[in-house]
Amino acid sequence: MDLTQWTDGTVVMNGTHAAHSATDFEILSSVRADKDLASSPKNTLLSNDDNAMEPSPFYMLRYHRDRMLHAAKDFGWADTYSTIVGPSGLSYLRQALHSYLASISDRGNLPEPLKLRVAISFTGNISIASTPLPPVQRSSLFPLLLSPLPPSIGQATLQVWLVTLSPISASPSLFTRHKTTERSVYDEARSFIPERWPEAVSVDNLLSEILLMNQDDEVMEGSITTPYFRRGDGMPLKQDYALKRL
Repeated sequence: MDLTQWTDGTVVMNGTHAAHSATDFEILSSVRADKDLASSPKNTLLSNDDNAMEPSPFYMLRYHRDRMLHAAKDFGWADTYSTIVGPSGLSYLRQALHSYLASISDRGNLPEPLKLRVAISFTGNISIASTPLPPVQRSSLFPLLLSPLPPSIGQATLQVWLVTLSPISASPSLFTRHKTTERSVYDEARSFIPERWPEAVSVDNLLSEILLMNQDDEVMEGSITTPYFRRGDGMPLKQDYALKRL
């Protein structure tokens, strides 16, 4: 029996912990890099392990690392897991991000916020790419209340999305549970986005999204976003709730 001993003490049989043996894809996470975050005590708390309290321009970095760590464990990628696990693994990831910023800017300075696309391979190799992001107020990144519309966000700054439901069912798998470069199920769903929306829609700079549905006609997730739904009392749906196709 082929067993893997994880550094957190878990022992799993290879092939049962991961439903797919393929390694020709990468695990992904998208991290906001913003110089304003380096002066945020809350972001410092949410970006570090153990007793380390290093200011960080990377939004909630520890949670991005943890998500990639869980994916590596589910896929059975022991080398990837050992690369980013624990305080040393988080420090390694943080240094990789800083090194990338230094390679694209003057001494790593951030003239504008960036979306960092972080990919980690089966062997633990980390690659990073970036695109610009619009500035947002810090209160929008760390809201105190889940109000329908945070007071700090004005209507004029809201991005309008046109959303539809996928007409085909998607089967839940590790590739829908985790964010990876294997996106065939998402690409198939996006092929059903209408080329033209109703003429009554007259909003500039629209973005289009399609929601993936499982075999029970429940919304799983968006093809490029994470949707949140509110119950009748205005609070977000809990994980054990499902939104049925209307």
